[in-house]
Amino acid sequence: MKKLLVLIFFAIVANVISSCSKNISGLSSAQINGTWKLTRITGGIAGIDSIPTDDITIAFDLAGKYSTTFNYAITASGTYTLSKAGEPNYYYSDDLVNLTSNNQTTTYGIVINSDSFVISQGCCDQFAYSYIRQK
Repeated sequence: MKKLLVLIFFAIVANVISSCSKNISGLSSAQINGTWKLTRITGGIAGIDSIPTDDITIAFDLAGKYSTTFNYAITASGTYTLSKAGEPNYYYSDDLVNLTSNNQTTTYGIVINSDSFVISQGCCDQFAYSYIRQK
């Protein structure tokens, strides 16, 4: 009986360890590399659905750096990392992009579909920002 309990204990531990996911995104820097133009902002408690009239972009490079522009002027720059959302995951998509500028990191959920992506804030009344790749 004692051997059976020990065996069950180790089986449970092995199952828990094997079910833990690594905190690595399914995305790569190559997928996000390039300049992306903001095309739509949606969400919030008021249910905003807005198409920007200004030229707003975000650019990512393969070295882990990013920059944002507003009407061709750089508004922020820093580093980025891609990661996987932890469990439980209530507000984000599975993949995350972490933008760090001036020692402050902001995390967004991210979904990429070849030449477009959406990033979203991690809260219940989240805003989503849709981008399209610039050629």
